[in-house]
Amino acid sequence: MTDGKTMYDDSEDPKSTLKSTLKGTLKGTLKGTSKRIYELIAQNPNITIDEVAVLLGLNRRGIVKHFNNLQTKGMIRRIGSDKGGHWEIINQE
Repeated sequence: MTDGKTMYDDSEDPKSTLKSTLKGTLKGTLKGTSKRIYELIAQNPNITIDEVAVLLGLNRRGIVKHFNNLQTKGMIRRIGSDKGGHWEIINQE
């Protein structure tokens, strides 16, 4: 404490630091197609599986597997119905 600073700096909230680290860790675990899908959902939560398939140039069946994998990992979830719902990124703040 010789430099005049306290051991705990109130300007940085530990909760926000933890959330930021967690978000970075979750995104860091994704690679390839799953990462691109995650980013597309972040940009447009109303995006459909068919739209993702067209944007990525892949077939629908493969995209569904990636969506299921992301849901199993607890990274995304579907809110609402297939037609009127949207995707939600979990732990994004």
